[in-house]
Amino acid sequence: MLKNVLSTAVFFILSLIVFGSVQAQTNHTWESYGLSFTVPADFSEITNTDNKFEGKSDEAQINLLGLYPINAESLTEDNLQESFIDMAAAYGMAIEGGEEIKINGFTGLYTETELEDVPAFFACMLDPNGEVNFIVIIVHNNNAEKAINIMESIQAE
Repeated sequence: MLKNVLSTAVFFILSLIVFGSVQAQTNHTWESYGLSFTVPADFSEITNTDNKFEGKSDEAQINLLGLYPINAESLTEDNLQESFIDMAAAYGMAIEGGEEIKINGFTGLYTETELEDVPAFFACMLDPNGEVNFIVIIVHNNNAEKAINIMESIQAE
């Protein structure tokens, strides 16, 4: 009997943890470009304009989620690697290159780096339809799992 009570209690606690982690997410949209993504529930939007989307989550240790449009019509997969390094430098990050990434129809490059001595992801995403090319910066204070979840959730509406 005690074993059944303990099993039920463990199941109940695990259910609350799983349910709580699922509930602890919310959807946000960068309205200017029709990009949506999932962020922690305590995410606070700092800026949502045509030039940038920025926000943060103290609880998830996401110091910055930044989305920035790329206004270079000549940017293609063929010249992306060279441009990628230059774009990272423009945001204060020294990188040597990036790895290919494909997320929800977007292709591009990403790398792990640091911004002001804090771990970060830097990515450049290309829309195969040529409508929305953008940079993603996620400064994550050693919470790479949350940063990856946010990155993987980005999609065009």
